[in-house]
Amino acid sequence: MNLVINISTLVLGFIIGLFVNSQFILPLIHGLPKSLWYFFKGEIKFMAIISQLITPAIWIVGFFILGIVLELINPALDDFILNGSAFGVGWTLSFFAILLNFLSVSGRASMKEDYDQTTFQKYRK
Repeated sequence: MNLVINISTLVLGFIIGLFVNSQFILPLIHGLPKSLWYFFKGEIKFMAIISQLITPAIWIVGFFILGIVLELINPALDDFILNGSAFGVGWTLSFFAILLNFLSVSGRASMKEDYDQTTFQKYRK
């Protein structure tokens, strides 16, 4: 039974991590440098840079509040999420899965298309 729980929490950590890490990591690693590049070339407005920083800032504040709530409710739950559990391993694997997205041609094309639709078109001069 313990094996089933560990596999379930690993999968849950991976799925949640994919969603959260894609909201946090991609704007910082992909969107921000691209926005800076286009801003200094004079093709987009400065607000494009700010828009790449807003989402990660919201997630940081949300995680801070969630951490405080988890610590107040049950300190053991906070330790479960952070200290080498299957959930944490799944979360870490999702981080590397997102970084692998930069190595594939289709992943880079998808990120470029998404950036062009959401940021470049919106903040174009």
